[in-house]
Amino acid sequence: MAVKTPLKHGKGGVDVFGEGTDGGFAVGEGLVKRTQVKEQRFAIGRAIKRVMDGSFLASQLGAGELAKLIAVAVQPYYPTSPVAPYPSGLSDDLSKRLQKTLSRRSRKAIEELLSRETPELTNVPDYEAYLLGVEHSANRAGLTLCNDLANAIMHLCREVPELKDKRFNSKDEIAAAMSRHPVLCELLRFRVSEEYFSLRVRLKLSIVN
Repeated sequence: MAVKTPLKHGKGGVDVFGEGTDGGFAVGEGLVKRTQVKEQRFAIGRAIKRVMDGSFLASQLGAGELAKLIAVAVQPYYPTSPVAPYPSGLSDDLSKRLQKTLSRRSRKAIEELLSRETPELTNVPDYEAYLLGVEHSANRAGLTLCNDLANAIMHLCREVPELKDKRFNSKDEIAAAMSRHPVLCELLRFRVSEEYFSLRVRLKLSIVN
């Protein structure tokens, strides 16, 4: 791989280098030393999903910055789209700066994409919903690979400040804490769904490790 520095330092001890078919990732030493194999599988599964579907950078940016990035990318090619002026208050030179940053190949790809998908740009996307969706998808990929709900939840809890160092005294306390976090609740629901078992079968992974 030609890229030697991370696109962004990711959560969970995994750094991502690019996205899509040209992407890759590196597992940090801390993840290897401080976690069990199944938790490592969960982290790696999440990273693979985010690299392959191109959602890693968007997840790191957050809804507000992602909206700005999409707006300045769309504006030169489709200025009448509602996406282009959203959010308000973008600096005039931001689009020019992005165009200078992008390679000629990338600019051409954006132009071709917008010429094909312009009907999809008649409404402002729900960026929050998109980011929540890709988070759920990445977590599902990780759980499918590791097949260990406890380690998956443990890994996710390390990313939640109020749960990171929490010690629970009962199952009721655990349930109450989990219920306040949609990402954790969704992963619990997925684990007992038919879809989870179907994915394990399709990937030729055993139900019991």
